[in-house]
Amino acid sequence: MSRITWALAAISLLMSLNMLAQSGQLKGKVTAITDGKVQELAGANIFWKGTQTGAVSDQNGAFSLPLTETVDSLVISYVGYTDRVLGPKDWQVKNLIIELQASEQLAEVEIVKRQKSTRIERMSALKTEQIVQKELLKAACCNLSESFETSPSVDVSFTDAITGTRQIQMLGLAGVYSQMTRENIPAIRALSSINGLTYVPGTWLHSIQLNKGAGSVVNGFESITGQINYELQKPLDTDPFFLNLYANQGGRLEFNAHGTTAINDKIGTAVLLHGKSVQQENDRNSDGFLDMPTGENLVVMNRWFFMGRNGWRYQAGAKYSNIETLGGQINRNEQGSLWTYEDKTDQLMFFAKGGKVFDLPWKSLGIQAQYVMQQQEVLAGFSGFETLNESRFFVNGLSRNYDASQHSFYTNFIYQSIIGNTNNTFKTGFSFQGDVIDEKLNNNLYQREELVPGVFFESSKTWSEKFKTVAGLRADYHSNYGAFITPRFHGWWAPSEEHTLRFSAGRGLRTANIFAENFGQWSSLRSFRILGDPNSNNPYGLSPEIAWNYGANYTHYTHLWGRDAQVALDFYRTDFVDQIIVDRDIDDNSVFIYNLTGRSFANSVQAQVDYELFERFDLRLAYRWYDVKSTFNNSLQRKPFLANHRAFVNASYETKSKWFLDATVNWQGSKRIPFSEQAPSFFLLNTQVRKVFSEKFEAYIGVENLLNFTQANPILIDDRRGAGGAGFNSFDAASVWGPIFGRNIYAGLRYRILK
Repeated sequence: MSRITWALAAISLLMSLNMLAQSGQLKGKVTAITDGKVQELAGANIFWKGTQTGAVSDQNGAFSLPLTETVDSLVISYVGYTDRVLGPKDWQVKNLIIELQASEQLAEVEIVKRQKSTRIERMSALKTEQIVQKELLKAACCNLSESFETSPSVDVSFTDAITGTRQIQMLGLAGVYSQMTRENIPAIRALSSINGLTYVPGTWLHSIQLNKGAGSVVNGFESITGQINYELQKPLDTDPFFLNLYANQGGRLEFNAHGTTAINDKIGTAVLLHGKSVQQENDRNSDGFLDMPTGENLVVMNRWFFMGRNGWRYQAGAKYSNIETLGGQINRNEQGSLWTYEDKTDQLMFFAKGGKVFDLPWKSLGIQAQYVMQQQEVLAGFSGFETLNESRFFVNGLSRNYDASQHSFYTNFIYQSIIGNTNNTFKTGFSFQGDVIDEKLNNNLYQREELVPGVFFESSKTWSEKFKTVAGLRADYHSNYGAFITPRFHGWWAPSEEHTLRFSAGRGLRTANIFAENFGQWSSLRSFRILGDPNSNNPYGLSPEIAWNYGANYTHYTHLWGRDAQVALDFYRTDFVDQIIVDRDIDDNSVFIYNLTGRSFANSVQAQVDYELFERFDLRLAYRWYDVKSTFNNSLQRKPFLANHRAFVNASYETKSKWFLDATVNWQGSKRIPFSEQAPSFFLLNTQVRKVFSEKFEAYIGVENLLNFTQANPILIDDRRGAGGAGFNSFDAASVWGPIFGRNIYAGLRYRILK
């Protein structure tokens, strides 16, 4: 175990001991006289004046907080009652009874403020970026992978020129290093770690919480570069009916709808539907291959909410996803061997949550559970060409038949309370993650069973009005890798209202799914060479990926010409202890996959300015610099297909007559391409106009890639025929660094029935 691991573990332990060691308690009860009777007030705030040290009264009005020798005033407050301030003579009694007087009711005052579509939780120790529906409406937002077009923190790109798969990146690393959760339950992982983003329709989203750097230990150990949590439409908070229709120039048609109903005052349910169809064959560059695959998607979810007795609340639901994709050469009906890509995926998910909120607002417990079953069949290569019976560590690039199944079970028990007072809160509990995954590739079977029970403890300490910390520690046992710990630490310091500094450090561990995460590399004739240990029981004979992430964020809140402005500066570094390297630099006919032998790191710097330039006109500017390097074949090199420099501008304007205009410009610098020259820099411009005709109806029209920039020759082909006149001498559709389709016009409408 490294010194840093022990140091962070020690910090967490010391903070816990500090809270437990407090002695010398002031005890009492808060009451009021209502209709001539004594009423015990639960939830009253009792604190030492000028400090953050305090307590909250329980259901009997009782409280306990540590005595202090440096403060001589005790403040007691409760909504609707006049505050009381006590001196030392008042509290030096055995049974302290504090009676509050009802305050005079004030006339109602309505405060109206324009809501920001993206905001940072100002008082949170973790830097959490809240993306609400107002922001999501700025783009077509057809699924989760397309929901970050107006966010400078997340990059979106295509994995290849065949499958149409979009992947996200954060802090210069692939999205698989960011933990994806649905309402704080791990959701997109294992076989769906890349394609699973398309299983989440954009109109289903209620909001997204984006956290850079080390995440919370409560949600697991897999987070390395951050956590992305998405909230879906909920039965009791959603309009009774919503409909979204969408169509674009490429022939993509979508139907999205959800409806809710209340069975009674304690039970509510919601049904969410998504359908997508692409039948139009597009080949704008006339290379004989589809620019985007055809196919159909069907996703349906039913979720329920139950309000139980004694503060219990329950949620349960099921979701089914069916995805069919067909790409490759267009003239598939002609005779001969043609390169094709077919993907048929079925995923079934059951989930449930239960929680109890006690009379004390700081005390609760929760239970989460989820079961996922997925079946996937993929053909990538020359149709009708017989696959070879190759070795477990070598997969020929001529044709790949992939058949995989996944059964995953997850449960998490969380208990939250305080130690002494509300300045010292904690969360603790235990979790279990189980995965049974079978993958068959060209007659070779890759089976694994990963069972990971674990326990965790996370303490949050408010040291003063200006400084707070969150320290967490997990201990897990992996059925393959053995026991390991996951320490994480977050700090928040606000020397004034204008300045906020956050810092974090933490460790993450994950199993790489080398096939599911590299479907893009299948769009070529390269052979897969897995350099794993044949005597190891680890998945694919490879070690787990382990990394440390450190980061700091500074946010400055100011006023320019009478309007609010926000300036943010981030720096994060990821250091890999172990990593799975996907190496295309050894030779141009193979993809080598092996454990890291050497250094691998990622530095990320981002500067961002958010400003309302004039009334209802918001401007967001950002610049990102990446320094991402790994050891490829004993040589430290830049990560391929990643621009070191990126710039971002988003401008949005809202008129009084409810017209919404939005434009986003992305600039990407040059990128390293294996066995090729540097890819050039380029600009992307997306625009949208939306008109809200009434509370029930709105329409929108937009253009993606308005400048019509495309990568020249995204598919590299040597069309000289091989033996028997079938196939290509060389074929590569996995060296994609820019857009493929070009300008794409879309339009849609939304209709809702209000509550």
